[in-house]
Amino acid sequence: MPTILRYSLVLVFVVGLFLLPFTKTSMSAEPPHNDENNVKCDNCHTFSNAIGPSSTKYSNDNLCYSCHVSPTGTASAKPFTSGAQAVPGVSGTSHKWSGNMPLVDNPNNAYGLRSADNLTFANGSLKKQLVKFGTCSNNVDNTSKIDCVNHGGTWTPMATCSVCHNIHNHLGNTWTPDSSPLGFTTSAVDNVTLNDSTKNWGVNQWAGGYLMFNANFASIYPTNAGLYRQITGNTATSLTVVGFPSAIPSGYPYFISKNRRFLRVTNANSEMCDDCHYYRTSTSGQTNVRTWTGNKLSHPVNVTLTVGATYNTTPLEPSTASWAAQTGTRYYGNGGTDNNSTNNMILDANNKIRCLTCHNVHYTDSDASTTDAP
Repeated sequence: MPTILRYSLVLVFVVGLFLLPFTKTSMSAEPPHNDENNVKCDNCHTFSNAIGPSSTKYSNDNLCYSCHVSPTGTASAKPFTSGAQAVPGVSGTSHKWSGNMPLVDNPNNAYGLRSADNLTFANGSLKKQLVKFGTCSNNVDNTSKIDCVNHGGTWTPMATCSVCHNIHNHLGNTWTPDSSPLGFTTSAVDNVTLNDSTKNWGVNQWAGGYLMFNANFASIYPTNAGLYRQITGNTATSLTVVGFPSAIPSGYPYFISKNRRFLRVTNANSEMCDDCHYYRTSTSGQTNVRTWTGNKLSHPVNVTLTVGATYNTTPLEPSTASWAAQTGTRYYGNGGTDNNSTNNMILDANNKIRCLTCHNVHYTDSDASTTDAP
């Protein structure tokens, strides 16, 4: 590359970094990975000697861990330690973030996993990440599948944090019913109040989250486009926020950023779970537990829970709550004296059983009598 072109590209990159603090659009990160929370670009990225993809200071499995480690990390309020990675039936409270994907398909895979090459969900979004993160057999300092193969190695994909998460933007919908709704304002008041008369929120349900106006709608909805402000409280139909520069108009699309978890693609119906753990899905034919096929079988998923039918009943709280019936939309409420929502069996929006009805991804101790935290 000619010297003048090389230095020109460096200059453009440096100028871009200086401009980042002044924009809230596509190149900036959404809260809490943002300037207001003292998370800067150079917390993760570096100009030289980058170890991970995207010019990051650490390899992927250590990049998130460098902040989310208790008790010293920047994100110690949401800590992860190496011992938190699950070993099914033995220990751990979180999905493994340094586990290898199989190189070939096998219905008898211990965890129902299929090979990364055959992942299909969302146009192969997870597959596209698995070619970036993994290990190479020739022990050369390779940074991707292409680089590894070009050096004569065998690439083994690794299910790291960034396969499922995108730390810059919340791109997918989450499983929990109280996460990140999209709505439209129904009346204008001022720059600190959003009204949506179609909602029926719990009081202060969204306190501590963020009200956001997507920059992608700027050409149609320019007011406050690309900006976000923290929510200080809410009623059933209105939010109170730290003030925007302009009044919040009527008829505006908005997002609430809370419990979204920076998912790379939607997992509202356990789609990401199904794509990797294919041999635990009805599509693969491995869930008909009443008929032995010679392969490992799983509890049925993607089936409707019809209360009163054979083998179906309303999910119950643990014995510490006297086996009271769970209540509320999708059984997300509680029953009896129990006030622990983390032990509830949540159905999808169509009243169907999914992987996440019984399982959770992080901070889950498999003890229904305790609260999963943080």
